[in-house]
Amino acid sequence: MKSALLAGLLILSVACGGNKETTQGRLVILRFENLSGNPALDWIERGAARQIAAQLKGATSSDSSHRAAERERAIGAGSKRILHGYLSQSGGRLRLHAELEDAASGKFPRSAESAGPVAAGIVPLANAVARQLDPEASAAGAKTDAALMAYIGGLEASDPGIAAESFSHSIAADPDFGLSYLALIELSLARKDRAAAERTLAMARARGAAISPLDRARLDVTAAQISGDAAALSQSLAALSRLTPADTNLLRALANGELAARRYTTAIDYFKKALAAQPGDAELLNALGYAQAYAGDLAGAVKTLREYERVRPAEANPFDSLGDVHFYWGRFAEAEAFYRQAYQKDATFLNSASLAKAAKAHLMTGDVPGAERIFAEYEAARRAANDPVIAFTRAQWDYLRGKRGDAIRELSPFVTTTTIREAAALADCTLTVWLLESGDRASAAKHSACRFLMAPNAESANPGARAYGLLLASDFQGALPILRDAVARLAPSPNELAPALLAWALVETGRVDEAEKYLQAVPVPAAPSPDPFESLVFPRFFYLRAKVAEKKGDRPEAERNRRLFQVLSGPKR
Repeated sequence: MKSALLAGLLILSVACGGNKETTQGRLVILRFENLSGNPALDWIERGAARQIAAQLKGATSSDSSHRAAERERAIGAGSKRILHGYLSQSGGRLRLHAELEDAASGKFPRSAESAGPVAAGIVPLANAVARQLDPEASAAGAKTDAALMAYIGGLEASDPGIAAESFSHSIAADPDFGLSYLALIELSLARKDRAAAERTLAMARARGAAISPLDRARLDVTAAQISGDAAALSQSLAALSRLTPADTNLLRALANGELAARRYTTAIDYFKKALAAQPGDAELLNALGYAQAYAGDLAGAVKTLREYERVRPAEANPFDSLGDVHFYWGRFAEAEAFYRQAYQKDATFLNSASLAKAAKAHLMTGDVPGAERIFAEYEAARRAANDPVIAFTRAQWDYLRGKRGDAIRELSPFVTTTTIREAAALADCTLTVWLLESGDRASAAKHSACRFLMAPNAESANPGARAYGLLLASDFQGALPILRDAVARLAPSPNELAPALLAWALVETGRVDEAEKYLQAVPVPAAPSPDPFESLVFPRFFYLRAKVAEKKGDRPEAERNRRLFQVLSGPKR
């Protein structure tokens, strides 16, 4: 799943055209204007921008005809340089003119211009403009107008068949034009025609070094995508990144791929490189903060998320993220404070979810009455907003704080009275889990939404479903290999339950020492609507920590966690 995402991001990067950012700052080339008065030359608007972008380091082309809006969007995304241009015609000569804008000052410190006979075409003019802007411009791009025009025609075609024909014409006109191969492969994959994609890839690779190094690197990534070889994909993406060291789309893809593989140090490095190319990017700062938290660097995560707060001072999410990373490492008081700040910043953020998280963070300290006061504040806010599922949320909260019998009685009527089908199914599944936990399999069997929990060994159940059912049936040995695979395969998340569930199976099968590493971080309860299986982790998480501490001979730590478990479990039924 993650490999497909990486390839998709790469294709997005290729489709935007050319090399990407440099240490000078990203250069965005706006679509040129056709001022020639000849509609037959309209294709040059995109063609000139793409041809120049293919040759300049740090350049990406914008295809939109809404140039003013694209300029604002580029500046908002951190672009420091904007290239504007137009095509004009006088008699039998074409003139291509470009102006380089410094986005910070709004001034135009450089310009470039080239002219030539109409019969010579636009490619030599675009190449000349690129060299004037950068004497070290590469020789990439199309070699002929026929190839470039057919490539643009393929990009603009709404019919996939016509687009494929246009890209094929472009390749025939210039067999070394890498972008046309890449576009045709992308189109074939989108049409689910793998055989066609593989044929085009083989044609491109047969050209060898005649295709530019950058496009060959892109073709290597595409080959890895088609083969499904995750290791080859990672290696080819890294090689491509070395050729485009500040391509933020690619760096994001690499970072997310490393994160999915839980190679946190490498992921953090890629996120930092992306931020160096695009400083102040809020999404990157948030992702880096979580990656640092997963790696165990809470101080680094806090520093990064504080920078996120600085660049987005009006938003609640930086505080919510700060709450998450503190909760994740068991710093519940600090987590509660940050969640409170998120709620104060924006009480409507995620339907007041931060206040529900604050209540859960307080609950983890063992102060049930204090946590209930915070949740009551959240409940009042949601009832005032006419939240149609607040009764469900209240029942889930009561179960979490140890009032399990009350929670089951509260939730049962909701299943049959709510008009929201998805909420009814979720509540029905939650009830099934709770009833199985209580040992009432007869009542659990009356609920259909999660019937798979009643027959965990059924072949139709997916691995995750079987793992939940096996745990609820106390078949910990059977659940163990499934949970091991899930932890190894799934990307990290602050809300992930799989590590704690694996620790449960390990403890119950006598592997207490191995369980310890899966109990280092505390899963952040989802809010405002918890996972139906969250009760398998809370408050059992503290019981498991007590068992580990007891095995290590740390009696104070064992006793502290055991008391928390007992308080949050509520009275025995």
